[in-house]
Amino acid sequence: MSLKYIVLLAFFFLLPNIASTLHVKQYVLYFMFVLTFFSLCQKKQKDSLLRAFGVFFIILFVVRSFTGMLSGSVQSILIMALPMMVAFTIPDESLFYNNKKYFQIMYFCVTGFFFLTVSFAIIEYLGHFHILNYQNTTYEDGLAGFRVVNRSVALAGASLTSALIVSGMLAFILNSDLKLKVKIFLWTLGFLSLLCFQGRMSIVVSLAYLFYYVFTHMKKSMSKNIIAVLLLVIVCIFALFAFYLGFGSRLIHISADDSSIDVRSRMYEYLLDSNWRNFVWGMSMQNLQNVMLEMRVLIIESFFIIHILLFGLLFTFVAYFLYGKLLCKFFKEYPTRVKIEIISLYVLLASISNSFASGFTSLTFLFICSRFFSPSVFCNIVPKKYLEK
Repeated sequence: MSLKYIVLLAFFFLLPNIASTLHVKQYVLYFMFVLTFFSLCQKKQKDSLLRAFGVFFIILFVVRSFTGMLSGSVQSILIMALPMMVAFTIPDESLFYNNKKYFQIMYFCVTGFFFLTVSFAIIEYLGHFHILNYQNTTYEDGLAGFRVVNRSVALAGASLTSALIVSGMLAFILNSDLKLKVKIFLWTLGFLSLLCFQGRMSIVVSLAYLFYYVFTHMKKSMSKNIIAVLLLVIVCIFALFAFYLGFGSRLIHISADDSSIDVRSRMYEYLLDSNWRNFVWGMSMQNLQNVMLEMRVLIIESFFIIHILLFGLLFTFVAYFLYGKLLCKFFKEYPTRVKIEIISLYVLLASISNSFASGFTSLTFLFICSRFFSPSVFCNIVPKKYLEK
């Protein structure tokens, strides 16, 4: 079996909560790095963008070594590198028929993840317990979990990480070639899980994107009356769950002293009040922890701030530029408007958490879903009975 199959299966079978429950979480990062490294070595054709990434991370590693900032940040470098490495192991959609078995496995992995995540989220919320161990990556989860606020976590790490991934999948589902009734069914299930994750921004953005999608993409195929009734039903269902069953209660009860909002505000104020020259080359992990201690912050809930403080403006800009080019490559089959909408939605939701900085799962999922929902792949692996004719 080719290593690209093993990389795909290892990613899904060693998701953060599963790895934590199996007590192998600390080894997964290095295992995936070694696995993807050797998988990339198997590739006969070397991509110029892959070489650019390789040069970038070598320079980043060397600079931090010679400046004494490498200690404690190796894990953060691997987290930044792994989504790219996994992405390059995924076959191009133009090679679908040469890799049909791979994409069939991807189909079962992605659909299995979606339904398991939704099921786990609802069971955890109603049962007031976590089925698997969870990753301490957000402010409230790191403090107390269900002792303070009733939030599901499911498979992908902390609540915000799972909410981010599900929100992204819902956007892909809406823009896919699935039948309308299938889209409505899947979107409703996914949105219900968002209420269980209690990710306020994910709930608001996903609902807003649904309204936007209906009025811009479906107005030609549906009458205004049907659209109005559909949206009214969705709002009523959301209100029912929110007010009577407690789903999404964090969205309803937003207070001025909210801990998550306060933490983000203080960190942004710190960046704005500081001299930007202090952030050109980054800082050591120890200095970053000192800044957090000074600001009385337990966890920085913004991957953007973490990257700037740790790696500096220069390396962060180059990394984001390269990742932008890689995303464009993965979204090449999508209409420009859909490409901009999905990437913007995903980055917006990621910006209010540390998902991209605390683990490689959420960003890797964006690459996997972009290839999975790519028209030439999706229409060939999803059963025809679920697709529009």
